[in-house]
Amino acid sequence: DSWSDDSSEEEGQPPLSHDLSKLTEEIRSAIKELGGSVIPKLNWSSPKDATWINEGTLQCSTAADVYLLLKSSDFVSSDLELLDYLNNDNNNKRSNVQIILRKWANLHQSHEFRCFVKDRRLVAVSQRHADQHFEHVTKEQDEFLGLLEDFIGENVVEE
Repeated sequence: DSWSDDSSEEEGQPPLSHDLSKLTEEIRSAIKELGGSVIPKLNWSSPKDATWINEGTLQCSTAADVYLLLKSSDFVSSDLELLDYLNNDNNNKRSNVQIILRKWANLHQSHEFRCFVKDRRLVAVSQRHADQHFEHVTKEQDEFLGLLEDFIGENVVEE
């Protein structure tokens, strides 16, 4: 009697095996292209609940770091379970999982915002961390708004 996490072994089937060499190379290449450090996420959510396993950060410099964060995240696991359920429901259009890597930027939480764009215009801005108050943001809100408008105009809204 040996213990196993893979129920397919218990049923007399061989364990699942996946060749991740192509994906690993794509992740390595993207990390290099993005300057050596990235923040990983899936289509829906980031593994921000798993930073405990990566020295308290989402910063990844290797494909192994990316895999470790994604595998350790309850948010990611929940997304994958929901996707599996939806993909097995014949009434739903099939969805695919995408790993998204963004260039790492060491931002202070006070400098993270949610921006809402409609008809190619910035229509609303909110703090990303609405449960915290950053006094300097309130004092410098006009400067922040100008910077965000410039960023949206240059990087998000197509000319």
